[in-house]
Amino acid sequence: LTTAIRSAAPGGNGLDVQMEGSLGKSDLLVKLDFEGVPADWTQGRISLQGSLKNASGAELLQQLRPHLRQGQLALFKPGEGTASIEASGVAQSGLQTKARLNAGGMDWTMQGAFRIAAEGNSFSGTTALSAPSTAAGLSLLGVYLAPGHETKSASVSADLEVSGGVYRFGALRGDLAGAPFSGQVEVDFAGERPSFDVQISANDAALPQLLAPVIAWRGNGGNLKANGASAIRGVTRTDGYWPDVPFNAGLFARTDGNISLESERLRLTGGLVLEKARIQAALSGGTLKVSRLEGSLRGGSFKASGELATRGAGMTLKANAEAKGLRLERLVQTRSGDALVTAPADISLSVTGEGLTPRGLVAGLTGQGQLDLGAGKIKGFSLGAGHAAVSSARDEKAQGGADEAELGARVANYLKNSEMSFSQIAAPFNIRNGVLEFDKLALSDAEGRATITTYLQLSSFQLDSEWVLQSAEGAGRDKKPRVSLVFTGPVGELGRINPKIDTTGLARYVTIRKMEKDV
Repeated sequence: LTTAIRSAAPGGNGLDVQMEGSLGKSDLLVKLDFEGVPADWTQGRISLQGSLKNASGAELLQQLRPHLRQGQLALFKPGEGTASIEASGVAQSGLQTKARLNAGGMDWTMQGAFRIAAEGNSFSGTTALSAPSTAAGLSLLGVYLAPGHETKSASVSADLEVSGGVYRFGALRGDLAGAPFSGQVEVDFAGERPSFDVQISANDAALPQLLAPVIAWRGNGGNLKANGASAIRGVTRTDGYWPDVPFNAGLFARTDGNISLESERLRLTGGLVLEKARIQAALSGGTLKVSRLEGSLRGGSFKASGELATRGAGMTLKANAEAKGLRLERLVQTRSGDALVTAPADISLSVTGEGLTPRGLVAGLTGQGQLDLGAGKIKGFSLGAGHAAVSSARDEKAQGGADEAELGARVANYLKNSEMSFSQIAAPFNIRNGVLEFDKLALSDAEGRATITTYLQLSSFQLDSEWVLQSAEGAGRDKKPRVSLVFTGPVGELGRINPKIDTTGLARYVTIRKMEKDV
């Protein structure tokens, strides 16, 4: 750096400073003109121009925000970067200031009156930020999203008041990934612990994004590709619903705050969306308490509450949730878009768990709950499918013979064109070690009886359910056609999972009936 200083004679007024050179790979230029007594500089008139330029905007960002890692720098666009500041006026009464940072496809501006006084410095003005992605913009604030979440551009502007370490963002408005929002934010660095108060109203929001700061991404997003080419499932990862990345226990330990969010649409996971959603949460003393998470869900209502608290390097969870009046025809559909199940449903559950990572916590969850279904019907299902398959095979083949593959095809064809009505069903369940298990359930009608066993692996949301169908018709009490349907696959595909049909029992039944006939 080269610095030139020209000062007035002792007792005179005025000071000129010019500084230029390099900071790392950035070019620095500062010009200061001062009219007044240097010893009482807050009373003098100041004119300041400064700039910092770099051929690489990413390098400039890293100079100004050293916490940025390579994973975050990759979120910004290539090209040069410039940081600049202009200020004029009297420091004590208020310098009219304009600052700008343009680098990596990001543009940040702040302009207003900056006042320097013995009782404390203050700023009153406006600020605005546009970034190539939501993840890029938040990374400048030290908040990391898993790569792939909302790669669309982001913009935000606000009135800004700064005084005594307290930052107040009023008339906050912006657009994150095409979703407009408004509100106000206050951040207080004056106390022993930083605190925040956030009140936001948005047309669209995503729970995974809101939970992102709870996880210590440390700027690399786990194993995910930074370009977000893969679809995001569940909370953050492409290969599972829960990330195997440590919780951000440090954030809980050093920060307090309140969050209030109202959103017309709050995306939970997959295709589940809360309409008219409200969230109230508070972070204090290492515990995040969600007192309200509620909204409308698929024709019904949903509400939940819970606590996430630090324990050592990990977290403990206590949560309760219930949904009432759900319309299953809007929740479970076939590949053709038809309703698989038509019925009202209520569900409630409570869970507890602890772990070092979200995946570890979910894998150890324990709890209980119940699913209640009102009277309804199931499309593509019949308790008499086994008997129908055997009867059609016998009618078409005089000898009554049919192998398992043929019987399976007949069962599938019969199910495809069937429909079953059912009365009210109460299905309690337990959760142990991250596995939700329904109590064995029985359905019956004039055509037969079904015994249903269902498991749900919460860490991957994989369903495993077996339906054993026994027809009411047959030869003798113990010789009734039986067939087993096994559904395995992601619960998000429920309604589009083709069951594996086990017709071993049917084939045995056909063989026995043929032998009896021959005798």
